[in-house]
Amino acid sequence: MDYEYYYNSARSRYYEACSEMNACEGRGIDLRNRRQQVMSRINQINIDIGKAEETLETLDQTLKESEGLDQSILAVTDKLGKASTDFIAMVTLSGVSNRSMSDASAASDLAARRGLDGVLGDIKAKRAAQVAKVTDLKTRLRQAEAELQDIEAGIRAADSDQQYWRQRKACASYDIEYYRRKMNDAA
Repeated sequence: MDYEYYYNSARSRYYEACSEMNACEGRGIDLRNRRQQVMSRINQINIDIGKAEETLETLDQTLKESEGLDQSILAVTDKLGKASTDFIAMVTLSGVSNRSMSDASAASDLAARRGLDGVLGDIKAKRAAQVAKVTDLKTRLRQAEAELQDIEAGIRAADSDQQYWRQRKACASYDIEYYRRKMNDAA
């Protein structure tokens, strides 16, 4: 029987297994490095989401408080109207030409109202932009988490492949030793 042929075949399998083990190890290292990068990106996205949601909460609180401001302005306007009515009654009794307090403050009230509406409009626009930012960040987070799962699956596959080639290497090593002894016994 030609033991040298089997010996060389076992050596070839041994070197192939060594090469494949190294390739699997390299692939595993690359994937582990990518996993660290993706995990860092996920952590940064989570921080950004937290900041964006905090800003959104602040904007919501500001808008909520502005509703109270509208109510206060209406109450002041109502009280001003009553005071104006009372003032007109007093002026009418004194015989002096009268002017309504509402008429006197109408222009400044309108300017103040426009200014307030402009500020509230800006806050609402910033809120809408913040909602879009939070939505975008959450989408990016889901994508990064999916990428992380793919990387984890790749790492498991590389480790499994490496284990397979380690077993092939061990079998080839046993065969090399067996056929080397057979060749020595035959000589």
